[in-house]
Amino acid sequence: MNRRNLMKGAALPGGMPRMAAAAGVTRITVADPGDPYSPAFRNAFYDPFEKATGIKVVNVARDPTNLGAYRHIHRMRARTLPTFEDSSGGLAIAKEDWWSVDRSKMNERFNAWILG
Repeated sequence: MNRRNLMKGAALPGGMPRMAAAAGVTRITVADPGDPYSPAFRNAFYDPFEKATGIKVVNVARDPTNLGAYRHIHRMRARTLPTFEDSSGGLAIAKEDWWSVDRSKMNERFNAWILG
């Protein structure tokens, strides 16, 4: 499929879902704010989309601290998140006083993210 055909298909009403179905897509993952919005989004958007296209919608909360989301994110992409298991090995324990923690032992990528 070339760019021109992609744009033509996308311009049609309902074009993208039809194109996705034609391409053999059976499942998509979408991010939403989580509860209490997830059930409302499912009723308003996900279920009608599934019914119209036959494509299963898997929704995950978009908060990067939602550790369950890592099951749905490709491992190499997840590595960029500061809460990824490889990045969080040197994190301070939540019960400790932040200012008394020796942050030199913490992962530099986390320091750059948190202290920004």
